[in-house]
Amino acid sequence: MARLPALRLRHVWFVLPLALTALAFGLLPLRSWDYWWHITAGRWSSWSGEILTQNMFLYTLPTEHASLSQPWLSQSILYHLFEWCGLTGSLLFRNILVCAIVLNVMLVMRKEKVSPVQTSLTLLAALPLMVATMTLRTHLFVWPLFVFLLVLMRWLRRSQADQWWLLLTLPVTLLWAQLHGSFLMPCVLLFMWGVARLTDVKKRWKTSPKPSSLISLGVLAVVCAMLAAALHPAGFVGVYAYLYDVSSDPVVRQTVTEWMPTVPSRQPLVAPLLYLWLIVGAWFFIQRRRVVDRFDLVVFFGFGALAVFQTRGVLWFALAAPLTLTPYLPGAIEDIVDESEVPAALQVIHAMLIVMLGLMAVLPQPGLKTHAVLASLTSATPVRRSQPWRGLVTEDTPLEAMAWLVEHPEHRRLFHDQRWAGLILWSLMERDKPTQMVFVDQRIELPKEQIWGLHDSISMARSAWRLQLEAHDVTAILVDPTTQAPLFKTLEQDTTWTRVTHDDHHSLFVLLPKEEDEDDGDDRVVEAE
Repeated sequence: MARLPALRLRHVWFVLPLALTALAFGLLPLRSWDYWWHITAGRWSSWSGEILTQNMFLYTLPTEHASLSQPWLSQSILYHLFEWCGLTGSLLFRNILVCAIVLNVMLVMRKEKVSPVQTSLTLLAALPLMVATMTLRTHLFVWPLFVFLLVLMRWLRRSQADQWWLLLTLPVTLLWAQLHGSFLMPCVLLFMWGVARLTDVKKRWKTSPKPSSLISLGVLAVVCAMLAAALHPAGFVGVYAYLYDVSSDPVVRQTVTEWMPTVPSRQPLVAPLLYLWLIVGAWFFIQRRRVVDRFDLVVFFGFGALAVFQTRGVLWFALAAPLTLTPYLPGAIEDIVDESEVPAALQVIHAMLIVMLGLMAVLPQPGLKTHAVLASLTSATPVRRSQPWRGLVTEDTPLEAMAWLVEHPEHRRLFHDQRWAGLILWSLMERDKPTQMVFVDQRIELPKEQIWGLHDSISMARSAWRLQLEAHDVTAILVDPTTQAPLFKTLEQDTTWTRVTHDDHHSLFVLLPKEEDEDDGDDRVVEAE
């Protein structure tokens, strides 16, 4: 009979980052408002049998206004996942996927004979960056693809395997293009591979690498970029036109924080930690410069620079940094063969520690009774403390307003805070019924600056705001008393609007019918425009 390996302290260190990752994400509620828009788009595609290519949700734009839902496949998966197991199961899926990525990194490091202690410490140092960027959105499904390509390329650098394995980049890119707009990331990795190859030798063209191999690498990157877009249902032109609109839109650049540089004023936790990672990484790479794999060096600082100049780049850096830096830490490489006996008492202690870490990982997970209690007590993000979805969503989620609107379908054309648009659409949209019921939504690039200016004007209750709402037949306003304070205060004093739901984070006002307003015995006069 095979003898089970003795439980050593390194096994505890192996479990530690998995347990703390599961704990952190188990207590993390749904924070991304984009999620509701994505599952709405997925549901619309499921109902219609086609991907979203036009404006179907905004009453401020004509229906024929072009609007591509590029990550159609991940939106469909998110929608069917919600239909199958609800928000609880969707969040649990997120947590399992992130833990699987961390486990994969741990296994890769063990195969490279890297100490579990060093691997655990670097993963724990990267955990805050992961928590800050890994959310239940469409990019959830490309994290495994990114890690797969990164591990593949590092394996090719360390083995005698044929470089033809790089052709796997092509099918990965084809799939990536259906899941998320960052499908050029495999091409970026190929570019980094080429840069590392160029720096492998002092005399560039006289020894390996050969010019033909580098040219082939460039051709592969071009084919990936072109074919991935061409095989998308929207076609080559549609995909790249969408990417251009998103990346060049001034409103996106000015309002979406993840497109902005990572600075302490906007990211007080993430920015200092990112800079610390880069400084510490530079120190250890310099110390081990004689044995550093140049691909690790290029990947670490390449994605580090991307993360500094654009906050959304922190996502890729959080995954790449532990893989590329850990082997160069002091004492990282160890001999994992240990023939010494471990006393039974010490094995019992190790087993108890592993069981405790297991409980720490399991108890906060969605679906368990302990989740809501732990999330309410310890979550860094304020969560909803009552049903439905207690502990699963943030406390500013206006579920009471949605429930009221579901019961009153005559008020399904709203003015609202932009972040709530996806939730409004998801809650109120019905099959074979009009779907244009929001002023703006999560597609920041879709409305032009004039519409965003009008949205800001109404939020501030500036002159003619009533006429603008009347022009769009708006009969309900979901307002944030903090960010839209002028409009909130004006509506409280306006006799033509009545408040039907209210809490610290939202108030829902509806327009009184004219006959009801005329029969009202109130002597107050409605303010004229």
